[in-house]
Amino acid sequence: MAGLFAPGLAYSFSAVMVNTRFRRFSELDDDTVALAASVAYTSGPWTLAAEYSPKWVYTREFDALSAELHDLTGVIKGSFKWNGVAVSPTLSVRRRFSDIDVVENTRFGAGVGFGWKTSERSILKVAPAVAYTIYDTSSVAGTDRRDFWAGLNIDCIVSLTPSADLVMSAGVGYNDSTADNRSWKSFGASPSLNLTTKF
Repeated sequence: MAGLFAPGLAYSFSAVMVNTRFRRFSELDDDTVALAASVAYTSGPWTLAAEYSPKWVYTREFDALSAELHDLTGVIKGSFKWNGVAVSPTLSVRRRFSDIDVVENTRFGAGVGFGWKTSERSILKVAPAVAYTIYDTSSVAGTDRRDFWAGLNIDCIVSLTPSADLVMSAGVGYNDSTADNRSWKSFGASPSLNLTTKF
C-alpha cells in the first residue's frame, strides 16, 4: 500500500513471505516473513527516504525461529532523463539489528538504474550496484568481517493491462569477504506477475 501524506511526502507499507527450497541440503530450506514501512520526501528529481523493516527467518533444520532481524535504512535517490534513457542513481545506508550477534552489521550501498522504453508496452531496466558491509562481530574470534558485494540486475517489464505487469528478472552477484567461507557467486532468473490496484 502506498499514498501521500501531503504533496511530496509519501508513505508505503508492504508484507512479503518467501519460501526457499534447495535441491540439495534440504535441511537448509527456509521461510522468511518481512514487513516494511517507509516515508519518502521528494523535491525535484531527488527523493530522501527512510524505512523500517522487521524480518523473521525460520529454518527447517532448527524447527524454530532462526533469526529476528530489524533493518533501518536511509536512501537518497535521483530520477533523471538523458537522451531518452531514465537514469536513477541511489545511495543508501542500512543498519541491521538482530538477536544473533554475528549478523548485526552496517551496510553502505551505491548503484544506478538505467531504463529504456523498448516498445509502447515494455521497458528494459539494467541496474549495477555495489555494497560494503561492516559486521559488528565475526564468527571467528579475534577477526573482523568485512564484505564487498557487486551485482547486476536486469528486468524486462511488459504491461499486460494498466494494473498488471509481467516481469522477467535476472541477476548476478559476487561477494568477497574477509571471513572464511563467506565469499560466493550467484545467478538467478525468475518471472513474476505484479498486480496494482488503486483505491
